[in-house]
Amino acid sequence: MVKLLDFENVLNFRDLGGYHTAKKARVKFGQVYRAGSLAHLTASEQADLVALGIQAVMDFRDYSETEVYPDNLPEGLTYYNLRVYPFRRHLWQNLGPLTYLKIRAWKLTYQEKVYLQMVFDPHAQKAYRKFFQILLKTQAPLIFHCTAGKDRTGLAAFYLLSVLGIQEEEVNQDYLLTNLIYAAYNDQDLTQLLTQGTTASLAQRLNQDYHLALENLQVVRQVCQMKYGTVVNFVTQVLGVSLQDIEALKGWLLENDKYTN
Repeated sequence: MVKLLDFENVLNFRDLGGYHTAKKARVKFGQVYRAGSLAHLTASEQADLVALGIQAVMDFRDYSETEVYPDNLPEGLTYYNLRVYPFRRHLWQNLGPLTYLKIRAWKLTYQEKVYLQMVFDPHAQKAYRKFFQILLKTQAPLIFHCTAGKDRTGLAAFYLLSVLGIQEEEVNQDYLLTNLIYAAYNDQDLTQLLTQGTTASLAQRLNQDYHLALENLQVVRQVCQMKYGTVVNFVTQVLGVSLQDIEALKGWLLENDKYTN
């Protein structure tokens, strides 16, 4: 179901198509792609991007990453730098004292805390708000990425699949697919690919752990439910994606799956 793209110099490059809603609509292939760094594309790979019809690229990396390893894109693509890092405030300020006190007993891992910061920090929210604005504006084949294509990119995919109504099991599947992709590399090659794309200390620390834990998404769901009722409510109330916007995204990205019984 999931379409991996064979780009030697792009880690974790895949089509977001193929996932299903409860009503068996399917995300269209060939519209939205997620990936790791695009800094090392060859001329041949640039031509392949053009052949895919890519119109826009959204890059979640911060300045310390993009200045050293800028995307090497073909001409004609619209580039957006949507910096998720650095965070502006401490986690307890972003969650509010009451929620923060409640979750302290959960004994969160470092990754789980970073994910909550990506959801609730105003700087990160600004990046993901623009992510949805660009999706709605473009409505044509595009790519969103960070360095490893797993954390900042994984959260963007989580938001998008959630508002499209994709079943939770398949949203989780997309997130954890990174683990299967990384397993195909030996540690030395993977380390080289990940370090040739970032100088940001937070990204480097996250990328030291090649394994993604599903608990990262689960804690995001739990806290969104605690504060807003659902993840979709968070996206509409905080990221400013209206119900009309969601219907526009569904009209663009969903199709009936004739292969589903």
